Amino acid sequence: FNFSSTAMFIVAAAGGVVLKHGNRGITSKSGGADVLEALGVRIDLPPEGFRKCIREAGVGFLFAPNYHPAFKAVAPIRKELAGRGVRTIFNIIGPLMNPARPECQLVGVFAREFCPAFAEILQRLGRDSAWAVHGSVSGGRVIDEVSLMGPTRICKAGAYQDLEDEEISPEDFGFARVDPEELRGGDAKVNAAILEAILEGRETGPKRDMVLLNSGAALACAGLADHIGDGIELSREVVASGAALDRLRRLQKAAV
Repeated sequence: FNFSSTAMFIVAAAGGVVLKHGNRGITSKSGGADVLEALGVRIDLPPEGFRKCIREAGVGFLFAPNYHPAFKAVAPIRKELAGRGVRTIFNIIGPLMNPARPECQLVGVFAREFCPAFAEILQRLGRDSAWAVHGSVSGGRVIDEVSLMGPTRICKAGAYQDLEDEEISPEDFGFARVDPEELRGGDAKVNAAILEAILEGRETGPKRDMVLLNSGAALACAGLADHIGDGIELSREVVASGAALDRLRRLQKAAV
């Protein structure tokens, strides 16, 4: 399921301006671009269209192939290699190449040992606050999100702080660990329906909790919450009020 693509509407509703940089699914059925497209959002907007989305919705999507032609050129071979379980240099540099250069940035990292380097690179790129997260899954598997299935390593750095390295668990925030199957999504159409159900308050199970955990981390990274726990509570509030759903509706109207 597309957790970060759902969390971005919560972050925007809580006062953030979200500059989402993403692509179609390479290692999954549905990437951020795919699910937004299924929601009726035009993903390949020119810069002025992106700026309109920011003004009207507080959320904008930067489609990687528009800004980095090399990504488009290598997409077929990346997908083929991903099918064999092979990662490429683009898995490493992609999260670091947001062309909007946000002041604060949270990125998922596929290898635990890369977390400190990612945080320090983003610090050197001028981020006021940079978090690199790497989640654990039962059975030795991993996820490039804050995990509801096991511990998450978070490395933090920024203009005003040296590198910090910590580990959190779902239980720290009152969540129970879940099985990966409980978080599994589907294709873009299925994931779009789940995303709307979460923002409408109809989906209140583990997928919703995983979104809240990630939006809470993003709000803390951006300084909109003092810590992840506060960010989770703020996330609950903006979902319950309908404010997060409103951000989705605004983006759907603006990104045409």
